[in-house]
Amino acid sequence: MQAGADIESVNNSLNSSLLLAAAIGAADTFVFLVEQGADIFLRNMSDRDALFMCAMYCLDDRAMTVIVDSIVSQGTDVDLPDSSGATALHECCAGSLQHSIEVLIAAGADINKPHDRTGLTPLQICCSLEYPCVETVRAVLNQGTFTNQKTSESLSPMDMVLENFFSRHPTLPRDRVLPSGGDQDVEQDMGMERYVEFAHQCLPSLMELAKYGGRVAGPRGMAGLRESLTDSVKSGEDQWKAKEVPKRFSELVHIEKIGEGHPNWASDKLDVCHLCSDKFTMRNRRHHCRISGVLVCGACSTKRLPCSGSVSSPDGKGRDMRSDSASSPSSSSGDMVRVSDGVYNRLCYSCECREKDIAIQIKTMKQMRETASTAQRKKEEEDENLKGSLFNWAGYSGSTKTPTGDSTPRGAVASMRAQNEETMRALQERGEKLGQLNDKAQDMNDAASEFRENTARLLKQQQNRKWYE
Repeated sequence: MQAGADIESVNNSLNSSLLLAAAIGAADTFVFLVEQGADIFLRNMSDRDALFMCAMYCLDDRAMTVIVDSIVSQGTDVDLPDSSGATALHECCAGSLQHSIEVLIAAGADINKPHDRTGLTPLQICCSLEYPCVETVRAVLNQGTFTNQKTSESLSPMDMVLENFFSRHPTLPRDRVLPSGGDQDVEQDMGMERYVEFAHQCLPSLMELAKYGGRVAGPRGMAGLRESLTDSVKSGEDQWKAKEVPKRFSELVHIEKIGEGHPNWASDKLDVCHLCSDKFTMRNRRHHCRISGVLVCGACSTKRLPCSGSVSSPDGKGRDMRSDSASSPSSSSGDMVRVSDGVYNRLCYSCECREKDIAIQIKTMKQMRETASTAQRKKEEEDENLKGSLFNWAGYSGSTKTPTGDSTPRGAVASMRAQNEETMRALQERGEKLGQLNDKAQDMNDAASEFRENTARLLKQQQNRKWYE
């Protein structure tokens, strides 16, 4: 740079230094180039900007977080698609890049944004892969995605996993659920290789989707699978039904109800569920999620969450829900209000993460206290040893005679003085070491206090943050 190099120079693939720094995770270099005026919006021949390059190719998790935060601070739209209609989040879902997905969502990426060309959401992209990655599916589900949103072919994410498997094996029967049996029965109907393939590659994602409220919506359901496999999926559904609100939810997560008149309150005139696209009928009634305001069906809002007792209004003033008990069916259950499945999953995961952070903080504080206590005990032991040495030396130096009554030779006196000087030097060195140890202990205590304050401040910021921000 000092020699006059062009900061915007590119190679044959139109990659600038900034794009390459983002791809390899050189966070310090990336931040320096941005400070020097490098174009953050420059795209290469594949229509990839710095955000795409970092999310798709960076292998350093910590560097990725720093680079993405720097990109977002420069005003880059995290949901800006490339020429193919895909955002960075879509590409990371297609590549099963779990950590990249988490970083992008933390930076503000829309977890339910459809692909501009295919119309698939991030979760649908994960489930459309030949072999879905269960960790990637779980990462998307934890962020509150719509678990049962259907494609243009009326396929839910669980249906997509099943259809992909049966499209690879078109000879399998799809007219019934196959009964359980031994290896010979498996070999006759499904085939052992296909049974093992499904159990290892597809079943984990299906169970994960079921544990987050996913449903099979296709007309053929799970027909064509053995009963043992369908029972495994149903066990995930049972876990979803039995799932309860975390015990410390009200303490760690602060949310407010919203009511009619709020900007996010969906109109009652909508005909389909916002999550699964099922039409509302006399049996399939419409409901409002009291946190996000979207209009959902009963099957997509089976859970309840505790909320504060006031309704957030457009002017920012709260309204007591007790006065609305006649018009609001959710208020009759106290602070427990109806929420959509996506909001429930996201907020429960947020609570679990905060519980883990608090546990880590408590463990760190305990280790620091134990370290300081060990250092204090060591200091006291060394002080006692030094005192004993000084007392022993003082007892010998108080007399010039030997134990038999003879006078002590001058050489012995000089030797005792040398020992005294050596002991004093050792005492001084130990004192300096103890002082350094005390300084380190104080630094650790200061760091612990700062960590505790930062955690409290971040927790307060998260509590004040609205779900849609």
